Amino acid sequence: MNEQRIETNESPQIMIAECVGNVMVKSWRQTAVSIQGAAFTTEQNGLMRITSQDDLFLAVPEQSSISLGIVSGDVVIKHIRGGITGDDLQGDVTLNNVDAVQIDRVGQTLSAADLNGTLNVQHIAGSVALQRISEVKLGTVKGNAMLAYTNGTVDLQMVAGNLSLKSINGDVAVATASRDVLLQNMGGHNNLPAVQGDVWLVGSLRAGEQTFVAEGTIFVYWPEEAPLRLFATAPQIDNLLPLDYENKNEAGKQVILTGHIEEGKTSLTLKSAQRIALKALGLEAPQFSPNEFVVPQEPAGELEQQVQTAVHAVLAESATLERLEERLVTAVTAALTDIKIPEPESTPTAPDPAAAVSKPPPELYIVESTESRTHILALLRDGLISIAQADLLLEALAS
Repeated sequence: MNEQRIETNESPQIMIAECVGNVMVKSWRQTAVSIQGAAFTTEQNGLMRITSQDDLFLAVPEQSSISLGIVSGDVVIKHIRGGITGDDLQGDVTLNNVDAVQIDRVGQTLSAADLNGTLNVQHIAGSVALQRISEVKLGTVKGNAMLAYTNGTVDLQMVAGNLSLKSINGDVAVATASRDVLLQNMGGHNNLPAVQGDVWLVGSLRAGEQTFVAEGTIFVYWPEEAPLRLFATAPQIDNLLPLDYENKNEAGKQVILTGHIEEGKTSLTLKSAQRIALKALGLEAPQFSPNEFVVPQEPAGELEQQVQTAVHAVLAESATLERLEERLVTAVTAALTDIKIPEPESTPTAPDPAAAVSKPPPELYIVESTESRTHILALLRDGLISIAQADLLLEALAS
């Protein structure tokens, strides 16, 4: 490995025009630049220009400014205060304890922590993980994005993966989020007008306008003592928050919920194409499960219970009457089958008035049957006929 030491001032300008390999840059306390690599060239004319056909390792003064052209491998830069720019960084990029950064393209993942200036990247082909950044501006992020502990503003144009924002003190604007979004401990104004997945919001928000619009479900964990003025619109709204002046009504296929907690100056506008669910944030950590937002069914009122009891009683009585009717028909039919009316032996060719007067009517021959008596007594026992009716039937059988 070749090594070259070049004496400089405290804040040299260093340009790595091209590197076919990895680049690692870190600071040291000397006013010189140390370059190590298998094959590199340098030029100096007020600007130190370096090209390398292999991996490159630089030790530079802390106040150096670094400019990167095309790097085919990974880039790691640490403890540099003079600013960083990059054109086409095709591998992973790792930044730690640096100042302002501006990069056109990152070909893989971007990781950064403890940035004292603005991080501005136009295109990231992979995922992003950022912590303790003063200010963030990202164009297109093709993977997931995680940002935490940012004091300044966060401006994201498009995130294709999941987005996690935690402890962001500045304002947040996300033009498009293609998947789910998680927000915790947000201290600024938030504007997310186009979330295509679900939104999980944890904690109270700063006074002012706060807007979240999602194609999926919006889940809100809100401290019940935190002031709030709520405007929610969705096909389904499940609310477990203790809102004052709660008003819930339907407008076509949409449900509109309004209300407030105390005299809240935080105006929270929620719009979902599916569902909005809200609940109080307690001491227990959120489980981030839809099961936490199930609204318990209210018990039936006293009048409703009485109506239900009466309906059940009528249905039961109707069924009993049907069964009794069936038994009555069966019993009467069985009893009357024993009553026989014989046919006359012959029919006279011409009526005789005198004979008709003197001749008694045909006699009914009723055959007494033990089985018929049993049926009649069963009807009396079951209360289907009265005693008088039973006597009449028994008398008819005995005649």
